[in-house]
Amino acid sequence: MLGRGYPSFLCLRGTAGVTLQGYPMLASGRAAEVTLDGVRIPESTRLGPAGAAYGALTDVIARAHVALAAEALGAMDAATALIKLMISPSDRDLPGADVSDDGFAHRNGAAPIGGNQCGGPFGHGCG
Repeated sequence: MLGRGYPSFLCLRGTAGVTLQGYPMLASGRAAEVTLDGVRIPESTRLGPAGAAYGALTDVIARAHVALAAEALGAMDAATALIKLMISPSDRDLPGADVSDDGFAHRNGAAPIGGNQCGGPFGHGCG
């Protein structure tokens, strides 16, 4: 099938023409931008039959999409937990936190949970 005959080769880091530019990732760890410039690799380093890499590439891309979705879900879960900590009296058990009805959430622009709206700069503000 035209356009799907990708070969795959083993190309080692020290091969002439291979450049890696490393960078830190946001969550942790590191990644690298790989540049191939005039790289010549022998036929003996081909992985699998000629033109058989398409299936492997699509499998890897599908797995990467699942991993990215899991990472995004984890980030959303962490953000939700932080928001709950800021606005929910039952979750505010940090030392020095004001858990009264007009405490932390009201002073920081959050609507009271289950409380009355009291007007103000954010439509509910009590201060």
